[in-house]
Amino acid sequence: MAITDAINCSCTDVTGYRTFAQLRLALYAALGFVDPLTASDVRTLAVLRAELFRMLGFAAMGSSYPPGMSSLLDDWLNEAQQHLWRRLGLTASLPSRMTSDAHTNTLDATAVLAMACYLAKSHYGKPDAKEWKEIALGGIRFPAGGKATVDQHLKSAHALIYRRYDALRTERWFSWDLTADVALYDFPDNEEVCAKTLDPYKARWVGVKDSDGAWRPLTQGIPPHALGYTTGGPPTHFDFRQCIQIWPAPTTTEGQLVIRGHFNPEAFAADGDTPTVDDELVYLLALAQAKTQYQQPDAQIYMSQFEVHLGKLISGTHGVRRYIPGVNVEPDYIYTAPVPSVPFA
Repeated sequence: MAITDAINCSCTDVTGYRTFAQLRLALYAALGFVDPLTASDVRTLAVLRAELFRMLGFAAMGSSYPPGMSSLLDDWLNEAQQHLWRRLGLTASLPSRMTSDAHTNTLDATAVLAMACYLAKSHYGKPDAKEWKEIALGGIRFPAGGKATVDQHLKSAHALIYRRYDALRTERWFSWDLTADVALYDFPDNEEVCAKTLDPYKARWVGVKDSDGAWRPLTQGIPPHALGYTTGGPPTHFDFRQCIQIWPAPTTTEGQLVIRGHFNPEAFAADGDTPTVDDELVYLLALAQAKTQYQQPDAQIYMSQFEVHLGKLISGTHGVRRYIPGVNVEPDYIYTAPVPSVPFA
């Protein structure tokens, strides 16, 4: 059994943090955007076709379409929806074309109708065609590439906070079985029971557990001249490079290399992913960044809220520890003989 099995917490940390998709929707709302994929106005192709027909001035004809007109209206409606989709910069696949009367729109019906009306009026050379295009683009209340931009701000905020905020719930013990004459150990090859990888920038203690059960620390930094010695022995030094290097290489296959540190942040890109750090921190920093990009005047307010919330979380990590100004009053259990302050005569 790996040493980390007995001293680590559970591999699964249930945080209750909001998912990537939930944070994205929260940013949309705070930025004043309307998610184009949550269409509140859904209509069938038959209804959209009839409404577009009336908007073009054919209300008196009812549903009696001239030959070929029904297919032409359907083409304009489908092209309108796919044109809006591309303009919004949505990363998902294009919506399927509406071919049956019962098929429904994917984007908001009002915007799709307005864009289809623009295409139709442009086809017939109507002077108000451009106005319908402006109505379509203004009605979606979502900037071009908005989804990709918001997603990038969330990812960036998550990565920045992980590096800045050291008081995380991501600290674990990692161990590697020492092997005779082997000085290099890969980060992913630790004996963890779950898929966690040590972040070498956030290691807090590095040592060796000897075969007799004794724990002893290793010193960071291997002098280059020491690499010229080929004699093995109990490891005393280590270095972090592309892997973990210990020196000297052990002469026996016994004992373990043990490191206490933080693991790398969890994946945070799919809709169901949750952040490794506090979700409110991610939300506030991503929102401040997005508002700055879109030149919204209250960006600094959310940046200030982020700093305050971060400070509160950091102060809370002190726990029951107390800091008393002055000398260290903790006893060191070493007897020191009294020394007279005035020399003897």
